Amino acid sequence: MPYGVPVSRPRINPILAIWLGVLALLVIISGIVGGFQARTYVRGEKVTGTVGYCESHQEYSGGDRHDETTCYGHWATADGTRHDGKIPNAGLADEGHQVTLRALGDRVVSNNVFGALWPFALSLGGLAAVVAILIIRRRVRRLQARESRRDPGGTVRPVSSP
Repeated sequence: MPYGVPVSRPRINPILAIWLGVLALLVIISGIVGGFQARTYVRGEKVTGTVGYCESHQEYSGGDRHDETTCYGHWATADGTRHDGKIPNAGLADEGHQVTLRALGDRVVSNNVFGALWPFALSLGGLAAVVAILIIRRRVRRLQARESRRDPGGTVRPVSSP
């Protein structure tokens, strides 16, 4: 005890704290991304885009190789302005065809609610995981405290107050 001040032990396991921090950071980042996409989906207008061409390339992630396709095209907003860019959720089969999108200027998202708002679903799932971990941790601690007050005979000992 330095300087006569009692040192309390940490209330949370440091490894659990790190994982909760990483999870919280992911929730924040996906919430920010989701905010931009939600704004485009909610405030944007429904437009028809034309898929001009698609590029396929191989990506390596997690030691595995898979094909990734990115499609580009154009759409026009109600004011008649033509915009060019990536067309979300389009594939090789959509080349040359029209797709329905939600556009807010140069920003465009899928007209599908989940396709546009997936970052919010990810944020809510992460937030639910953090809350579940904290609730379970609290219940386990209460059970451990209750068990530590019992003696081997199964009777409950009174807890003395300091």
